[in-house]
Amino acid sequence: MFTRAYGLADFFGPEFNNATKDRFVSNAAYFDFVSRLPPSFAPGERNQYCNGCYIALGYTRREGDGTLRSNLAMHGVTGLGIAGGAPGTNATLEAWSEWVVVVLSNFDPPTAERIGTALANALAR
Repeated sequence: MFTRAYGLADFFGPEFNNATKDRFVSNAAYFDFVSRLPPSFAPGERNQYCNGCYIALGYTRREGDGTLRSNLAMHGVTGLGIAGGAPGTNATLEAWSEWVVVVLSNFDPPTAERIGTALANALAR
């Protein structure tokens, strides 16, 4: 267990793709899953962004009849990237002049990008 404490594996892969996504409902559930995987590289060897262990329940209209519904069954409670997204989760970072705008959304893209761009434009005036 001590070797796992020095770094995390990349949880995206065949094991995650084949797992039932509704089991990923807390940080503890993600940690339990990822702690059983081998680290991606030795501690201190390099740095790498990881989506692991962020909790943001998202909502999407992408499946079915357009009704707003949880994205949990699509990919678990997911992590948010700095720009972009997936069904039911979206994020952006806009760094303009002296302002930095960060928008995190639990709705489909491009929700965060639209809000972030509008805020950054308003602040730049």
